[in-house]
Amino acid sequence: IKYLKKDKVMSSTLKINLSLFQSAWNYKGNSKITNINRKNFNLNNYLCSLVRCLIEQYLNVIEIFNYNKKIKICVLSGGLARNIPVIGDVISYRTGLKVIPVADIDETLIGLRTISLISLNNSLNYPTAQKIFWRKY
Repeated sequence: IKYLKKDKVMSSTLKINLSLFQSAWNYKGNSKITNINRKNFNLNNYLCSLVRCLIEQYLNVIEIFNYNKKIKICVLSGGLARNIPVIGDVISYRTGLKVIPVADIDETLIGLRTISLISLNNSLNYPTAQKIFWRKY
């Protein structure tokens, strides 16, 4: 999954509802895979489709936060983006945003610090707050 290519992910054909848990994005009480046929049900298409559907969830959130298209940078964080580099490639391609790759460290605490700096008005924006914690762009 670490070596998936952008064109393969974007052209994958299965539709996978990733809402397995009540806390999942757009949870509706079930999960499913559709658009399966003999020609497209193979491991590569399944993995590419799974990643594409995950990315589509990210794109939906980006659209909510960036409805006015003022945000120009997307900072990725966490294990999924670290282990599946094509996520950043597809997000950049689909949105036109500059995608900052995942750092080699677990950024959970740094992210929480960043949010707290902004909410306490100790920083004007995410890039400024993250620079306080040595994140380089």
